[in-house]
Amino acid sequence: MHYPLAYLFILLSALHAAAVDLTGDTQCGSTMCIQGVVNGSSTTYILFSLGKLDLGWMGMGYGRQMSGTPMVILWINSGGSVTVSQRTAPAEIMPTLDSNPPRNATQLPDLTRTSSPKPQLAFSVPTNTDTKQSVIYAFGTTNPDSSAENADLLQHSDYGVLQLDLTKPFDSNDVGKVSSTGLSSNIAPLLPFQKLIIAHAIFCTVGFLLFLPSGALLARYLRTFFPTQWFRIHWIVQFAIAGPVIVVGIILGVGSVSKAKGVHLNDDHKKWGIAIFVLYLVQCGLGAFIHFVKNQDRKRRPPQNFLHAVLGLFVIGLACYQVHSGYYQEWPTTTGRGPLPRAVSILFWTWLVMVMDIAAVLLFPPTMTYITTWVVESAIDVWTLFDIELKGISPVILDGGLGTTLEDLLGLNISNSPLWSSLPVINAAEALVKAHLLFLQAGAKIISTSTYQCSVETIEAAGLPTANAQAIMRESVRLAKVAKLTFLEERKVSDKVYIALSLGPFGATLKPTQEFRGVYPPPFGPRQFNSEGENVNSFGPDKTGEQQAIDALYEFHLKRLSVFASDPETWNAIDFLAFETVPLTREVVAIRKAVTKLYDKIQEDLGQEHLKPWWISCVFPDGNSPEQSRHDGGSNLGIEELLVSAFKDVPDLTSDGRLLTPPGFGINCTSTRYLRTLTREVQLFYRREALSNPWLVIYPNGNEVYDEESHAWSTQSKAEKTWADEVGALAREIREEEQLHGTTVGGIIIGGCCKTGPNDISTLSTILHKNR
Repeated sequence: MHYPLAYLFILLSALHAAAVDLTGDTQCGSTMCIQGVVNGSSTTYILFSLGKLDLGWMGMGYGRQMSGTPMVILWINSGGSVTVSQRTAPAEIMPTLDSNPPRNATQLPDLTRTSSPKPQLAFSVPTNTDTKQSVIYAFGTTNPDSSAENADLLQHSDYGVLQLDLTKPFDSNDVGKVSSTGLSSNIAPLLPFQKLIIAHAIFCTVGFLLFLPSGALLARYLRTFFPTQWFRIHWIVQFAIAGPVIVVGIILGVGSVSKAKGVHLNDDHKKWGIAIFVLYLVQCGLGAFIHFVKNQDRKRRPPQNFLHAVLGLFVIGLACYQVHSGYYQEWPTTTGRGPLPRAVSILFWTWLVMVMDIAAVLLFPPTMTYITTWVVESAIDVWTLFDIELKGISPVILDGGLGTTLEDLLGLNISNSPLWSSLPVINAAEALVKAHLLFLQAGAKIISTSTYQCSVETIEAAGLPTANAQAIMRESVRLAKVAKLTFLEERKVSDKVYIALSLGPFGATLKPTQEFRGVYPPPFGPRQFNSEGENVNSFGPDKTGEQQAIDALYEFHLKRLSVFASDPETWNAIDFLAFETVPLTREVVAIRKAVTKLYDKIQEDLGQEHLKPWWISCVFPDGNSPEQSRHDGGSNLGIEELLVSAFKDVPDLTSDGRLLTPPGFGINCTSTRYLRTLTREVQLFYRREALSNPWLVIYPNGNEVYDEESHAWSTQSKAEKTWADEVGALAREIREEEQLHGTTVGGIIIGGCCKTGPNDISTLSTILHKNR
C-alpha cells in the first residue's frame, strides 16, 4: 500500500537531480547576450537582443576568431519563422554555408521570442567536452529578407568575443531569461592577433604622432638655434628613430591581419595606412634630396623646400585621421571587443590640439619672442668653447696691435704695403713669430694671426702672384702656431693659449683703407671714395643696391674664409675667428651670411667639432659707427644698429632669413674715451633682447689716432690714466655691473688694437690679475 508514496519520492528526487544537473552561463556584449545551458547530451544556446539596435540577424561561433570557426546564424522571417544557418569562413569575409558542420544545430521554438521588443532566438547542439569556451558573437541590423540558409548577409554592426563557463550550476528557472540587472560581461582574453593590433597602434601612434611632429618642430627651431646641427638632429628623429618605429608598426599591422586570417587592404583604414607610409617614405626622400642636392648660387629657399614642409604637415594630418579611425572604427569592427575607454578619445583629442598648435607654429611662427627667428640667438655649440674653455679665466687677455708692434718694436716698415702685418710672412717670418711671442710672454692668452689685410685682392695689389695667395694666407696661421708651441715649450706650462684668425673688413683691402669711413665702391657700396669731394656710404632707401652690396661682401668674406677652412692643417690650428673693425651694418650681415654658409658645409662634411667660435667687432671712431643714416650724408648710426644687424634677423637687408649670430660681439680700433658708453649699450641690448649671454670683446686703440690717407699716427691729448689703467678699470666696472644687475655677458675678452704693445698688455695683465 505504500508503493505510490515511494514512486512519488523517487520521481521528485529525479526531478530535483535533473534540476541540479543543469550547468551553464550567460554573458553579454554591448548589443546582445548569449546563454549556454548544458542538459546532459544536449546544449541549448539562446541569443538575446538587448533592444539597443533593430534586429536583423544574430549569430555566434565556437571559437575566438572568425577564421575557421563553426558559426550558427539566426534571423526571423516575415512569417515569424526562424532560419538557422550554419556557416564558416576561411578569413574575415562573409561566411558561407557549411554543409557538414561538426555539430548540427536545431532551432528551439519554445525558447524563441520573435515578437518581443527584445527578441531571443534559441537552438540546441549536441554537448561536447568544450565546457569553458570562447565564443564569438555578431549582431546585424539588416534582415536578409530570405528564409534560405545561404542568404546573403550584410556586415554586422556589433561583434565580440565572450567567455562562457558551462560548468557553473544553472537554475532551470533562469533558462531563457536575462535579468535587466546583474548582467555579466566576461570578455575573453586578448587573442594573439588582437595583441598585435595593440602593438601596431602603439608603434604607429608614437612614430607618426610623437616623433614626426617633434622632428618637424625641432627642424623649425633648431635651424635658428643650431644652424649647423639642425639637419642631423632632424633626420635622426624623423628617419633614424621614427622610421624603424613606423616600419615595425606597419609590420605588426600586416601581421595582425595575417594572424587573424583576414583580408589585406579590404577597408579604408588599411588602405590609408599603406598610403600614409608611402607618403612618409616620399617625404624622407624629398628631404634628403633637398639637403644633398643644392643649387649653391640660390638666393632664397627653392620651391621643393616649401613642398617638403607642406607634405610633412599633410602626412601628420593624415596620421591623426588614421589613428582616430583606428581606435574609433577599426578596433571594435575587427576585434568585436566594443569601443575603447573614453580616456583613449580624450587623450587623442588632447594630443591633436597640441599637434595643431605645432602646425600653427610651423606655418605662422611667433615674432616677438627670443626663441623665434625675430631675435635670433646662436645657440650653436661653438659657444661651448668660449664658455667652457675661457669662462673660468674671464676676462681673457687678447694680444695688442700686431702691425704697430712689428713697426715700433721690431723696426719693420710695413705701413705702406697693402699687406701690412701680412708682409712679414714673406720677408720677415722670424720677426713675426717674435712679435707673437712678446705678447704671449706679456700675458696674452689669445694671439691674432697676421691676416687682417691678407686676401687675394691685397696680394695682387702688392704685386705678388695670385697663385701664392693661399700659401701666404695659410703660412700666417702656421707662424702663429709656431709661436704658440714655442711659448708652451719654453714655459713648460700646461696652460692653454689660443689663436684667433684676424679678418679685417673689405675696406681694409682698399686704397686708402676704409675701416674708419666705410666708403666702398660699387657693388660693395654706393660710391667710390673721393678724396676731394663728398663721400657717401649709405644706400638710403635703395634696398636693391643694399642687397647687391650684401651679396658682393658675402662673396668676398666667404672666398677668404674658404682659403683657411679648405686646408685641414690650417683650420685645425685656428681656435677663434675674429672679424675686426667692421664699419657697416650690411657688412655685418654679409659676414653672418658667409659664416652660415661655411659652417653648414663644415657641419655636413666634417661635423660639429670642426666649427670655431667667432666674434664680430665693429669700429666707432668718434663713438658712433662710420655708417651714415641717410643717403645724403646725414648723422651716423650708433652701436644699436650694429647690434641689431649682428643679433637679429634683418629682413630688409637679406633675403636668406636664417643667419647664424656670433657668440661674441666686439669693439675695437676705438678710443678708450668712448668705451664705457658703448659697452653699457651692449649690456643693455643683451639684457633687453634676452640673449643667451654672448661674450663681449674689447680691444681699443692706444692713445693715438690713425690717418688712413697718410698712414700716419698722431698722439691724442694726454690722458689722466694710462691705457692699461683705463681698460683694466673698464673690465672691473663691467663685472661689478653684471653682479649688480644680473649676468648678460657670457665673458670678456680684452686686449689692445693699434699702438698697444707688449708692455701695455703686460701692465693690463697685472691689473686684471689684481682685480680677480
